[in-house]
Amino acid sequence: MKKNIFILVVTSILISACSSLEKEEVVEKPIVEAVFATGTIIPRNNYKIISQSDGYLHQSLVSEGDSVSKGQKLFVID
Repeated sequence: MKKNIFILVVTSILISACSSLEKEEVVEKPIVEAVFATGTIIPRNNYKIISQSDGYLHQSLVSEGDSVSKGQKLFVID
């Protein structure tokens, strides 16, 4: 008798759980969303060089990408 009641309870729980399932239909579509952003990329070691005097650049003593040391002359200003 207890076994029949147990089976009845389990069966009723399973039936009630299955009847409340929501069904969704899978549809294949192309992706049409895109993300755009604006910004500036700055290197970690970025230095701004400013001349201590006015004048025209006469000669460049270094090239872009060269390693420099403190006190080294970089440009000749006329």
